[in-house]
Amino acid sequence: MESNKLVLRGTTSYFETVDSEVSQRMEEGGLVFLNMPLPVGCNYDCLKCFSGGSDIYNEQLRQRGVTAEFDSDLRERLVRDAFDIGARTIVIAGAGEPLIYSGLDEILGLTGRLGMSTVVFTNGFHLSKEKAESLFSNGASIFFSYDSTTPGNYDAVTQTTGNHDIVRANLEATLDLSEQYSITREEHKIVPFGVNTNPTRFTYNPETGVDEIKEISDLVFGRAAHFVSHITPSGNAEHNWELLTGRRDGNLNFQLKQAELIYGSGIGGSSRRKNGSCAYVYNGVTVYEGYYMPCPNAGLKIDFGRYPEVSLSDHLDSKKRMMMEANNPLCITRKEETSKQ
Repeated sequence: MESNKLVLRGTTSYFETVDSEVSQRMEEGGLVFLNMPLPVGCNYDCLKCFSGGSDIYNEQLRQRGVTAEFDSDLRERLVRDAFDIGARTIVIAGAGEPLIYSGLDEILGLTGRLGMSTVVFTNGFHLSKEKAESLFSNGASIFFSYDSTTPGNYDAVTQTTGNHDIVRANLEATLDLSEQYSITREEHKIVPFGVNTNPTRFTYNPETGVDEIKEISDLVFGRAAHFVSHITPSGNAEHNWELLTGRRDGNLNFQLKQAELIYGSGIGGSSRRKNGSCAYVYNGVTVYEGYYMPCPNAGLKIDFGRYPEVSLSDHLDSKKRMMMEANNPLCITRKEETSKQ
């Protein structure tokens, strides 16, 4: 393995790379991930965002004629049940900013006691050094979105004002802490911190001398897994595609795609398994406030019932049947990726 490739703890590639027992369970279709979006909004409105906060999940519940209501006792029962049948990671992403959720510390305390990994996605604004220390000490990994090194471009892509310097300071403090919680295992460097960067025409254009992606890569090198990936054409990005990529037709900007190949230095930023299929669908269960969702991206509006009236095992079985009937697509939300495995 190249020395600059770091593995983000608790992700699909983490298990496939360093944990043969869990990797085998993944191949067999066993439960590994509990995706648990939280009922919060977001203090950002990023041009690239596929989610738009918890409203994307609340809309599904409105279509079912129900509302989100899930107390802390049931949430703890859900996490324990998931652990008991094999889940080893809690993924908190896709519905707003987790660090503004009042019950996050309670969740992390529980997963820490169980020895589970937790991957927390954040825009970094509320990630103080003390908060990062608390997350890392409870076994959590942090997936930090940072798309620009200049205040003006940062404001443009996040649709915020004046946040860049705060986020940059939080990023640098967390990078320093990450080194203290990183370990070497079987010739791999396992890190609890990943930085996610989506190149846009604001931040990457070598023809005009703009290359903020390299600046980010140099900053995080060796201290965090760096994930560089082209924007996903959904959610806000679908509406802002031309602004972000300079393309009108919805196709990839291959110059931006090239940045992924040049600067990405992390393993484990995606839910893709080695065979290309989505681990969060085939090895995961997504529960939003007690209600089962087919996918963390909320791409399909299917009523799978409610926990605990429908057990995790029964839900996983019903989802497996659905995937078999759909000829086992790689991804259930993107038509171009629905070829048979």
